[in-house]
Amino acid sequence: MVFEVAVVFHIHFGEPSNVFLSCFFLAIIYMLQILAMIIGTVLVLKKLIFTSCAPLYFFTDSCIILDKALIPCILLALGGNLVDGPGPGSARIGVRTLVAIIIGRLILVPPAGLAIAFTLAGWIILYLKILF
Repeated sequence: MVFEVAVVFHIHFGEPSNVFLSCFFLAIIYMLQILAMIIGTVLVLKKLIFTSCAPLYFFTDSCIILDKALIPCILLALGGNLVDGPGPGSARIGVRTLVAIIIGRLILVPPAGLAIAFTLAGWIILYLKILF
């Protein structure tokens, strides 16, 4: 499948190497997601990785350690992208659109999420002590 996509791209556009690599890595991502679902559903494989006395627990432990640094790294990358200022495509965004996006994401979305969580907790679908 991946090779077919690269061949079709080469016939139409002429440069297969970049598309082949991107399709290859995209296919690996899907395969790893399927592998994660299999590991999560098969009890023997789950106990092999996720229990504290498992032989492959070092992998889970390293993911837990990396988890603590994830948000600061994302914010650092975001700051690095924003340091140059807005790009040429952002000149088309109007001030009203920008203000609407900011108000929507910072003022309207958090109360809506809390309302959904408390509504589901009231219907006993969601157990709030896990969340808060």
